[in-house]
Amino acid sequence: MIEREFIHKKTGKISREIVYGITSVPASHATPEQIIRDNRGPLEHSKPPLHHRLELRRRP
Repeated sequence: MIEREFIHKKTGKISREIVYGITSVPASHATPEQIIRDNRGPLEHSKPPLHHRLELRRRP
């Protein structure tokens, strides 16, 4: 189970979702973190993220 949280930049609305995955890789061959990393693959890294963490700073 993976819980995701997204903040929509234009509206500020927060969306949450829970996703499930099934794999044939035995637990003795990969950790959950490795499976998630492998599932994302190179395609995930070639796209810009759909959500961004915004840092707000006051200007002097």
